[in-house]
Amino acid sequence: MTTISATASAPGRVARNPIPFVSMMIAQVLWLTWYVPAIFTLIGGTRTQILLAGLWLVSLVAFRRSAPATAIGRLGTRGPELAGLALFVVVNLVFYMIGKGSYTYAFLVKSILLCVIWVTSTVQLTNDHRRYMQVGVTITLVLGVIALVVLPIIYLNPGIARVYEYQTNQVTWFGSYGFFMSYALALPCLFAIAHELGGRLRIVLYLLCVAMVVLVMFSTFAASVIMVAAGFGALALMSIRKRSTFITIGVVLLLAVVAVTQVDISQIPQLEAMRVKLIAIFSVSSDRWVEDPNSAHVRAHLTAISIRTFVANPFFGVGAQDPSAGDILIGNHSGIIDGLAEFGVFGLAPYLMVLAVACRRLVAAWRRDKDSLLNQARLVTFALYLLGSMVNPTFFDAGICTLLFLLALSPLARATSQPAVFAAE
Repeated sequence: MTTISATASAPGRVARNPIPFVSMMIAQVLWLTWYVPAIFTLIGGTRTQILLAGLWLVSLVAFRRSAPATAIGRLGTRGPELAGLALFVVVNLVFYMIGKGSYTYAFLVKSILLCVIWVTSTVQLTNDHRRYMQVGVTITLVLGVIALVVLPIIYLNPGIARVYEYQTNQVTWFGSYGFFMSYALALPCLFAIAHELGGRLRIVLYLLCVAMVVLVMFSTFAASVIMVAAGFGALALMSIRKRSTFITIGVVLLLAVVAVTQVDISQIPQLEAMRVKLIAIFSVSSDRWVEDPNSAHVRAHLTAISIRTFVANPFFGVGAQDPSAGDILIGNHSGIIDGLAEFGVFGLAPYLMVLAVACRRLVAAWRRDKDSLLNQARLVTFALYLLGSMVNPTFFDAGICTLLFLLALSPLARATSQPAVFAAE
C-alpha cells in the first residue's frame, strides 16, 4: 500500500488548497480536448469547450465562502501575467470583430482557454507543493500510459506518426508533431517530479520516462529528439555536482538508448528515417538535402516568408492565418516569428510580457535554490518551449502551453525548497 504525505508549503500552514479539486479536473479535461483531437470531436467540439470553461469558472469560486477571496488574492500575486493574457484575449477579440486574418476565431478560443489554464494553475498551485506533485504525478502517469499504448502502433506502422487523421479498420491515429513535442517539453519536469518521490512510485515513473524517451525516438520528428537530448543534457550539466542525480539521469538515457539499439536500426524504418533526418539537419551546407521538405534550407525559406510579412506589417501584423489557406503569408514553421507576422509587435507584446515575467520568476527561484532539480527542470522546460517555438509552430499550441503553464510556470517559488515527502510501504 502506498501512502502519501507532504510537508506544509510554508511554516505553520497546512498544505491544502481551499478551492475544490474539481476545477483542476475540469481544466485537465479541457487540456485533453486540445491534446487529443479524437476527444475534442467526441465531446462536441468548440461549443463544449466553452461550456466546460464556464463550469470551470463556477467550480473555481462557488463551493466555499472563502474561495472567491482566496482566488482573487492569489491572482493578485500574478497580476502582470494575468493582465497580459487578458489583453491578448482582447487583441484576438478585436481581430475577430474586424475580420483581420483567416483564423481569428480559432485563436480567440485558444487565447481564452489559455487564460483558463493560467488562472487555474495560479489559484490551485500557488505555493502548494503537495498539489503540484499530485498534478505532476497524474500527468506523468497519463502521458506514460499513452506512450505505452502508442509505441506498438508507431512501431508496427512505419511512418504513421506523420500521417494526420489516419484511420483503417485496424488502426486509428490522430498524429501531430505537437504530440511528440509535448513529451519532449514535459520530460525534464516529469523526471524531476519522479526524482522527488520515494519507493515504488519513483521507479514506476522512471520507467514511464524511459518509455516516453523511446516513443520520441520512434517519432521521426527530429526536433523532438533534439529537444529531449538538450533537456536531459542541460539537467545533467546543472546537477553535475549532485552525483546521485547525475547518475540517475545517465541511467534513464542509457536504458532508452539500449532499448533502441538492441535491434538493427537499418531494419526499422522509423529509426533509419530519424538517422537520415538528423544527418540532414547537421549537414545544412550539403546540396543533397535542398529538396527535403524537412531540411534546414526549406525551413529557413518558410521562416523568411514570415519575416517578410512581419517587416511589411510590423505593428499589428496580418492577423492569425489558417495554415491551409491558399495565400501564403505565414511560413508556419517558426512559432515566434509567425506570431510576430500575425500579431505584430503591439499585438504580440502582451503575450511576450507574460513570458518575460514568468521567466524572471523562474530564474529568481533557481538562484535561490540552485541545487533543486525541480527548479532546474522548470527552467529547462521553459527554455525548450522557446527553442521549440523557433523551429516549429508551437508558440500558441494549446496542449503544449497547458503543460508549460502547469509544470513550469505555476507559482511555486517558495515551495520548491521544501519538497513534499512521498513514502511507499
